[in-house]
Amino acid sequence: MAPANGTGLISFPTTGGSGPAGDGGVDDPLLHYSEPPSPVAEAPRARREPAESLPRRAAAAWRWLVHGPPRQPRYRSGYLTLIPLSDARLQPRRTRLMVGLGLLLALLIAGGVFVSVPRGVSIGTLDMHSTHMHFNGSTMNYRIILGAKVPVLNPNFFSARVTGNLSISFYDADAGWKAFGPVDVPARSFPSEVHVKVDASNLPGKYTAVVIGCCLNFPRKLIFFLTASFKVDYMMWSYDLPLVDSYFMLDCSDADADALGGGEGGDADGGGGGGGFPLPLRRVDAAAASAALRAGASNHGPGV
Repeated sequence: MAPANGTGLISFPTTGGSGPAGDGGVDDPLLHYSEPPSPVAEAPRARREPAESLPRRAAAAWRWLVHGPPRQPRYRSGYLTLIPLSDARLQPRRTRLMVGLGLLLALLIAGGVFVSVPRGVSIGTLDMHSTHMHFNGSTMNYRIILGAKVPVLNPNFFSARVTGNLSISFYDADAGWKAFGPVDVPARSFPSEVHVKVDASNLPGKYTAVVIGCCLNFPRKLIFFLTASFKVDYMMWSYDLPLVDSYFMLDCSDADADALGGGEGGDADGGGGGGGFPLPLRRVDAAAASAALRAGASNHGPGV
């Protein structure tokens, strides 16, 4: 491009075409423009949100019922504030009191559980002994009163109640029985002894002769069998203890001084002094007793 006509103006080449210069005029690119796009035509279409499904709406309704309406977000200024560690707002209130109450409550619960949990009540080894023995060889009568020491172990922190039944037998014959209780057993007993007396003078006639024969002759000892059952009541619990099945021996030397000598000493009913049961002596037919004694002496013991 060069200045034309010495005027210093710049002339642009002309080209034929459409537009304002299409009719032979000058095609000035500065004057040639296109219309701006219409804002209505080019506006983006509004995005249509998809409708929420029924489960989502149900979940939102449930959250609104449980947690309440959604909270508005807290305004955050963006400023930074420095607070010293000694500020009371940084420490929870009544910390020592709450911790102390929590520890006290835990100790109370643990102590209550430890004290109230039931522990097993048990029975120790029964001690059977004679409290009164009297034999009379001339009249063929006898009386035996047995004493039983029942050791009861109660490791609980509250008292328990024990009931029991003692059954004494001479071989296969019932000699006597005694039911006792309920007896209060103190707490923390290791053990507590329960004393029971049993009258073992209720044997039939043929066994009575054998008992007297064993004490007047060989072996001068008596063997009895013991069966005992016990029941424990503790607070709201009630249960039976295992059955006790054992035996014990009585030495005839523990009888009264006049018993084996055939004397007539004793109380009014023929018994020896010291007995606690107001029961008469067991009397048998003399002929049957003598026959039983001879049979027992020849066999050196009872033949049952």
